Amino acid sequence: MYKNFLIISFFISIQFFAWGEPKTQLVPMDETSEDPSFASFKIKLMKAIQTEDSSFIKKILSDDVIYSLGADPERKNAIEGFMNFYKINSKKETNFWKELNRAINLGCTRFEKTFTCPYIYSKWPDKYDSFSYVAVTEKNAAIRSKPFETAPEIISVNYEILKLAPEQKEKDWYAIDLGMKKMGYLNKADGRSSIDFRVEFQKISTEWTLKYFVEGD
Repeated sequence: MYKNFLIISFFISIQFFAWGEPKTQLVPMDETSEDPSFASFKIKLMKAIQTEDSSFIKKILSDDVIYSLGADPERKNAIEGFMNFYKINSKKETNFWKELNRAINLGCTRFEKTFTCPYIYSKWPDKYDSFSYVAVTEKNAAIRSKPFETAPEIISVNYEILKLAPEQKEKDWYAIDLGMKKMGYLNKADGRSSIDFRVEFQKISTEWTLKYFVEGD
């Protein structure tokens, strides 16, 4: 009985220290429906992603499409550089389709003649360092005591922006700083960093083009 009391007290104290300050939420949004032409384009794009239609992707790339934030020797031909960088025409394994699909499915935001996906990048609050925080993308996402699905749930969260622990050792989990030198773990399927992959589309005349698809800072 005393042991159970200690466990309950620990969970209460964790919640107090982790959420002692007002919580900031980054609620999911998708403004696709605000522009019927983009909504129509997006349907075609998602079909192309599902079928891994490389010719469709190449056709929508801007002439100066950005795919790397660092120096790249292939920038003289941005379209071919993009295709090669992401191995889109190659038989080699690529995470391009998966990452583009998730970025768009999380929701896109509109600004004049552009749409940026996901909303996490375009709506990220400036007061949070992109390297030190992560946004929860799901409702009632579990923070667990260990980095595996069967571990006890410490607390559930709803779209909060959470502070990362200094060391991130697990491939599929974010280590979350809960205060009091305690950590919890959030499955990466339930969260997103603002510097993860993001994509922007711009309308040129009557056509939508892909302006950039990058990750990092």
